Amino acid sequence: MSGFEIAASLVEKVLEEYMKRLLDKVSKGERLTQAEVSLLMVGLVQRELVRIEKQMAEGFATMNKRIDDLRSELLSKNEETNKRIDDLRAELLSKNEETNKRIDDLRSELYSKLDDTNKRIDDVKSDVKVFREDVFNRLNTLSANFDKALSDLRTEFYKKLDETKADTYKRLDDLKADISSKYQIMSQRIDDLDKKLIDLKSD
Repeated sequence: MSGFEIAASLVEKVLEEYMKRLLDKVSKGERLTQAEVSLLMVGLVQRELVRIEKQMAEGFATMNKRIDDLRSELLSKNEETNKRIDDLRAELLSKNEETNKRIDDLRSELYSKLDDTNKRIDDVKSDVKVFREDVFNRLNTLSANFDKALSDLRTEFYKKLDETKADTYKRLDDLKADISSKYQIMSQRIDDLDKKLIDLKSD
């Protein structure tokens, strides 16, 4: 903890203790000075700001955890996808080697039927080309879906962040208005009490 944080904590404790004394004074019916009323208002605002700050910190912590969990899930799915791609690549290489072996065997064994063998080779090449194009298309689709999911996640995150900021500012404005209203009521009550004391003295 830094020196500034220690000092802030001490100031907060002193202010809290002073607020308790002022509230105790009010509960006993004693009149507060204008400075004491102002300090009491500052203390109430400080207490509410601390509560709001704590709620915001908890909200951001929850949001960050959800983002981390989602990132972990996306990374896990990405690793799973890469593994499937690697397995498919290995399978294709294995089949390609097997195909080449069969072609070599056919060429050696059926040299007299070279034309027919060449035709079968061309057919196999065509099938492999179609299969490779299909694999590349699937890879491109997976990449596009991943980019879209990441973009949607960022959009949702900034949307939630803006909503949280707007809600916080609104609550602060409501708090200021409520404190101002309570301050006016308290001031009026103090003025009324002063008038009653003056009337009692005059009697």
